Amino acid sequence: MSTISVAGTTVHYTTSGTGPGLVLVHGTSIGTQANFGHVVERFTDQRQVISPDYAGCGNSTIPPGDLTLDILVEQIAGTIRHAADGPVDLLGDSLGAVVAAATAARYPSLVRRLVLVAG
Repeated sequence: MSTISVAGTTVHYTTSGTGPGLVLVHGTSIGTQANFGHVVERFTDQRQVISPDYAGCGNSTIPPGDLTLDILVEQIAGTIRHAADGPVDLLGDSLGAVVAAATAARYPSLVRRLVLVAG
């Protein structure tokens, strides 16, 4: 597991596989392992799968004050910059779909494709 500091928080994430980046952005109150752990291995033969836990999930910390969409976007963008070599495919589920869409809107150079599920 890797760690970065972003927006006053510590973000933990895992990577596995090789190839173009695929970032999995999880839903509310559920970490990336619980949300996507059962499908990660289906992609690792052709993709570098990057699975961050944003604020309050897994071992990622919650910032002081309000937890905002802006903070979650910065956490995902920071993870992409730290873990990927170039633009990624960004898949978000539930709240993760909102975070993924906002990340793509704010940082289009980081995102190659956007997949939104149950937003």
